Amino acid sequence: MYVILRQQRVGVATRHWRSHLWRGLSGSIALALFFYCITVLPLATAVTLNYTAPLFLTLFTMLVFKDKFHLPLTLAIALDFAASCYCCSRPCSRINCCPACSA
Repeated sequence: MYVILRQQRVGVATRHWRSHLWRGLSGSIALALFFYCITVLPLATAVTLNYTAPLFLTLFTMLVFKDKFHLPLTLAIALDFAASCYCCSRPCSRINCCPACSA
């Protein structure tokens, strides 16, 4: 990518270095915590919890930006949260006893 930008004589400097720094730092911390989560929790539970990130991001942005909770979105969030709780709370004693949990 740098070579292509260099050939087209486009600079890579940005005025938004704080935003880039914050994004890189938060992404690195999230990745480190995910790998820590894999070492402590069972793999299926860690991956299931990782897939709930969009759920919490949606809730967080709706609260920060004070958006309205519409019925279809609220039902989808509630269903997603209930399914995640179900998958994380159900112990699987044999292989493929719960197809959603054996991801």
